[in-house]
Amino acid sequence: METQSLSEPQVRQLREALLSGPQEFRPAWLAELGKVVVPFETPLVLDDAFAQRIAAAFSIGGHQAGWGFSAESWAGMLPHQSIVVPLNPAAIVSWHSSFLPFSMALAAPDGSGAALFGQDEFGLVAGEPGVVETFLGSTISDARKAFAAYADDMNGAARHLAEVASRYGRR
Repeated sequence: METQSLSEPQVRQLREALLSGPQEFRPAWLAELGKVVVPFETPLVLDDAFAQRIAAAFSIGGHQAGWGFSAESWAGMLPHQSIVVPLNPAAIVSWHSSFLPFSMALAAPDGSGAALFGQDEFGLVAGEPGVVETFLGSTISDARKAFAAYADDMNGAARHLAEVASRYGRR
């Protein structure tokens, strides 16, 4: 994938505007325009169907590309910490695989939605309800129920998922 990097000040501004940490969105950003946040099971490798949903979700605002960036600054240790990601499945799969195993985020340029792909068996997608539902491929209610069931299934191996489900999913 040919990469177009964002500048370090641009990615710092993105992190400050959207994130409270590598696995949490900033509450002030979430409060804008009625954004919702829903947890999801993060796949180790994105398949084409999931990448297609991501592309469709972030294209809702008429965008041709999203901003992909590492959720934490790695101060030069991770090349291309922040790149412009064309909104097509192949580019999204390539971007995702190039950032593994680091936590990463993908954001719509207009702030209508963002997704965090964490290292801890879960991710978060946030934004306007249509963006979130397109990303997840289901209703918000059904996606929250599915994550709660996933957290229950993983309880023996990943106890933190129950807290994530409680915080974001069991509403």
